[in-house]
Amino acid sequence: MLLILFGFNVLSYHYYEQFNPAQVLSDDISNVKDFFSKYSKIILFVIIPMLAINGYLIFKKLKLNIAEHFIIATVSLLGILILFLLSDIVGLIGLWKPVSKIFNFIDKIIFGLSILFPAITFWNAFKKSYSKPGLLWRVLALYVLMGIEIFVIFAVLYQLY
Repeated sequence: MLLILFGFNVLSYHYYEQFNPAQVLSDDISNVKDFFSKYSKIILFVIIPMLAINGYLIFKKLKLNIAEHFIIATVSLLGILILFLLSDIVGLIGLWKPVSKIFNFIDKIIFGLSILFPAITFWNAFKKSYSKPGLLWRVLALYVLMGIEIFVIFAVLYQLY
């Protein structure tokens, strides 16, 4: 399912680039775009083990095994990919000038939801087992760990690129 969604994302992005008028990009933005294009699969599929291992370390009270955390992480990535596909579709519709402002705003909301989706997933998975403050600091700790790990991975990949 993840690979099918990823394929639809690539297909919709291809059509977006085909219909979108050419934009002149600076060298820095072009390099970043090339970087994400080259390592997009690695970046997406590193998210699952990162979420699973971080969830395993942070949410120990329930004593779930690592496989159960991988399932939660996979559901999280599946939701993110669905939101990315929706964002691509909204972006394609937003190329039509009469509705472009509305759909650009909707696209920004969808992007924000895609960033928050792991928090929503973990919140729903563990809301009956932790108090709200306990769950809140654990979700925030999950995001801090993810941020540090993503920074390290990007730094390593950027050095290789």
